Amino acid sequence: MHSNTAFSRVPSSVQPATSTTLTPIGRYRPLLRLGRGGMAEVFLSAWEVAPGVRRAVVVKRLHAHLSDDPGLLQMFSDEARLACRLEHEFIVRTLETAVIDGSCCIVMEYLEGQPLHRVLRRAFELGTLPIALAVHVTISVLRALEYAHAATDHLGASLGIVHRDISPHNVFVSSDGRVKVLDFGIAKANSHEGHTATGFIKGKIGYIAPEQAMSEDVDLRADLFSAGVLLWEALVGARLFKADTDAATLRLTLQEEIPRVVSRRADVPEELDQVLVRALARSPEERYQTASAMREALEAFLVRAELTPTDADLKAELDRLFGSEIADQRRLVQSLLSKTEAAPSSYQAPASTGAVVLPTGAAVEPSSSGLRAEVRSFRTVAWPWLIATSALLAICAFLLTLNLTARHADTATPGAAPVAAVVPAPPVAVAQEAPRVALAAAPVAAVAQVAPVPAAVVAPSALAPVRFQSAARRPEQKAALSASTAALPSADPERFGFLTIDSSPWSTVLLGGRALGVTPLVGVRLPAGTHTVQLKNAELGLEAAYTVQVEAGKTTARRVGLK
Repeated sequence: MHSNTAFSRVPSSVQPATSTTLTPIGRYRPLLRLGRGGMAEVFLSAWEVAPGVRRAVVVKRLHAHLSDDPGLLQMFSDEARLACRLEHEFIVRTLETAVIDGSCCIVMEYLEGQPLHRVLRRAFELGTLPIALAVHVTISVLRALEYAHAATDHLGASLGIVHRDISPHNVFVSSDGRVKVLDFGIAKANSHEGHTATGFIKGKIGYIAPEQAMSEDVDLRADLFSAGVLLWEALVGARLFKADTDAATLRLTLQEEIPRVVSRRADVPEELDQVLVRALARSPEERYQTASAMREALEAFLVRAELTPTDADLKAELDRLFGSEIADQRRLVQSLLSKTEAAPSSYQAPASTGAVVLPTGAAVEPSSSGLRAEVRSFRTVAWPWLIATSALLAICAFLLTLNLTARHADTATPGAAPVAAVVPAPPVAVAQEAPRVALAAAPVAAVAQVAPVPAAVVAPSALAPVRFQSAARRPEQKAALSASTAALPSADPERFGFLTIDSSPWSTVLLGGRALGVTPLVGVRLPAGTHTVQLKNAELGLEAAYTVQVEAGKTTARRVGLK
């Protein structure tokens, strides 16, 4: 399924009302259907992580009628488990793999930008893509492959991952110039139970290696052939292997002479041409044997050619080619996010009964029959337990309240000043947006913790620990946060409201010189009225002041950007 699952390619003509016709998927509210294939459908969705704070994610959901098909269910569960193992800055980030409302789902980060095949088409409609940028994109793809090929299980054994579908359709260029490899959905790994049927070709015709086209066993060198095809097309602006039919295209891949890139683009240096000759060798033994070897050859070419392409250069090229379209997409997505209603279970964390997390460790590889049983039992088991547990907790809370009240009445001192009551904000769990550059050392956790929290205290999320770890290293901020929370006066609740504020990048929020905490700040209790809050990011030297109106008994939410 070539659905560009992390791609927001939503036309500007789509109206926000479209989202009202789509049914919530657990805590996620679908905004638009991005794609639909034989196995699954893909939605641009909203996740309301706090009152008034929504984030865009991409949800890939297996078709409900396929839940009883052992083979397809196995393929989807293979993809889910593999996606959770891959955490790299050049691979689209998987936030959650789960059974949600009885359907198998994969939740991924939302990326703003364009897939590489559209970038190439537009670049060559207007001229060419600079050689340095074509090489830069390919090096990023090779870094992703280098990581995936070397991935191991928890015991250190190689997973033997081969992507098998590297093409411009599965490479994404984000609006800030980052390159991401998408769709490991048909990747081959040693741990997979699902196997390709004999004679059935997986991969995009015209990009697969000759041995893959002949349905032979493939290893990581097949991905390097595909990367060579990708670089050839990025330099030339035309398909390398393309004919009227798939059979004719396969014949080109297997038999026809492969044209040298210098024969199609005269300004390509001979050294780069030789890199492509080796990468496109039909015999795996004659190609580069590892992604790192091919990457190092391309990096050596850049050094000798005195070329220094960067993400900023790629961003500038994307702005030149798609600036107005990306701005339209951004406005539409923001409009959809602001107008959509919260899904019924928005504040649930992935460990809730609304989302049974699939095992991801190699030591616990569920069979397809076990997964089917989990899907079938979801509606009959999860909800009765949820109702029973909720009732038990309510009874315990009632008895505890009576006990505490009785103790207070027995020990109260006549004439003593009344104890100030602190009204906590509703308990929430907040998952932070993915960092601008994902860290390979920070593995994706599929479970976030849910715990009641007092006002202005945010529970850390296992989905994106980077920003909270950064904030946790500031003890003076934590002390100021506790002091400012305790200092808030107690009064008639009708004279107070709550403030939720988030910023990009993160910032410390101050009110009247007091630090309220680090963004995102959720449910800070403040007197009703007009307040001026200051946002400061000392590390980046950013500071701004904003005026907010807090209404009594209501939550005011703001999302701001610091420049």
